[in-house]
Amino acid sequence: MHSISPYTIRCFDPENKKNKLPDYCKLEDIRGNDLYVILKSFFEDASDGRVKRIEDEKRSYYFSGLKCDDDRRELSCNMMSGFYGVGTDIVDIDSGETVFKKGVKNSDMIQYYVHLFIPRGCDEAICVMSTFRGDGVKTVFLSEFSDFFRKRVPLAISMHPLSYEKALIEWQDAIAKEIKVVKFNAVKALEDVEVNGGHFEPTLIIKPQRRKHFGAFKCFFQPDTEQAKLVEVLSPMGEQIKTVVHLGDRKRVFRVGRVNDNVVCQIDVPSEVEQVDGMPKLVSIRKWATSIISEFCENLYPGVEIYHERKD
Repeated sequence: MHSISPYTIRCFDPENKKNKLPDYCKLEDIRGNDLYVILKSFFEDASDGRVKRIEDEKRSYYFSGLKCDDDRRELSCNMMSGFYGVGTDIVDIDSGETVFKKGVKNSDMIQYYVHLFIPRGCDEAICVMSTFRGDGVKTVFLSEFSDFFRKRVPLAISMHPLSYEKALIEWQDAIAKEIKVVKFNAVKALEDVEVNGGHFEPTLIIKPQRRKHFGAFKCFFQPDTEQAKLVEVLSPMGEQIKTVVHLGDRKRVFRVGRVNDNVVCQIDVPSEVEQVDGMPKLVSIRKWATSIISEFCENLYPGVEIYHERKD
């Protein structure tokens, strides 16, 4: 239900080529401006209940639980985001009674986690963002921050997904033990079965019979491999295809296959991350995300001691 995706953030400056400098700016010196400082101002501008509205989309958002570490140049918080403009009834799913009437100026705010690391001396920052049931806030975050950024620096900010190959080098040879087809829909009759007023959302779990695993995780992304072909066959049968991967004593659940025609790295939030009312507890997901970012740093900045806080 909850997963995270990693992205890189960079800033291209066309003037750099004229001055025989790298195309992308150092994060702490974007025409004399520090990306960390601008990001911090952006988060603080919409924190503590100061709700921002995007009128064209009838969307609202704000940040809560903001934590800024100036020494580590790290920012993390929840981004609360929802939509307004339509009145609806909020009902009790057991009794069917209306418990609240949502007005056109009411917005149902869903919680998403955002975590950024902006190292000195580098030209790309790492951003981890959560999704809930496949929906996220990457597009609205980038759009809003880009506008905020341009008012300070007349340049564009780019935000691109980290590939599995670049982000998770350590996990390439990890062993895939299971494949999960989420919301498996090959058997239509199950969708009509009610259980205590709810419905089945079946998940098909596949375990190999002839051997103890499906091989290396990297094989799922290599064309014409047995694993890639299996994902292709299973994809029409459900909403998501996931694989359970083991590396020593550690376990991760990754989404495989394409998301909107792109191979996007998505990692399921594990069960050890505490939840409150179905949403990850901020302090708990922050601790887990820290360990994920640590892994990314080892791969993206080899030999550079800028983020060594590995937590297995």
